[in-house]
Amino acid sequence: MTHAVSAVRQSVAADQAAAIVQARCGEFTASVRRRVYYPFHCFRFDGSARVLLWRRRLIAWCMVDLINAQAATCDPFEREQADVDERDVLRPTIDAGRARGLAEACIHHAFIHRTRSLAMPRFELVEQHPVHVPFWIVVCTHPRHDAFEAVVNAATGGYQLL
Repeated sequence: MTHAVSAVRQSVAADQAAAIVQARCGEFTASVRRRVYYPFHCFRFDGSARVLLWRRRLIAWCMVDLINAQAATCDPFEREQADVDERDVLRPTIDAGRARGLAEACIHHAFIHRTRSLAMPRFELVEQHPVHVPFWIVVCTHPRHDAFEAVVNAATGGYQLL
């Protein structure tokens, strides 16, 4: 059964994902096994901080991984509605409330270390939404060696061996 999810706009097709991994796996043959949609929650905060003699306006974006409960600042990105098979959508293990706490801690930590603020920045949550990031699962095979897998971010083209 398919349903619509909000997803980061995909810019890497299946054949491109296989080529990215193939270029780095030598004699192995890379082929795409499937695409999965990984759950995140995105937050945008606006705020201000006192920096020396003036106030600095701050805009911060944060993505929270809803499976591993990790947060990181990010740049704004384009989203699209994607009709996907529900079996390809990974299930979150944390809720939006816990994700918001992780995002707030991440944003405060990032700005305390990046600015020369005289006081803790004040932030206000102005936007939040669930979003899924598409990933290609690529399997690398060789007739004389064990197979291994890699995951390719379908939005950025970044990859990681599994």
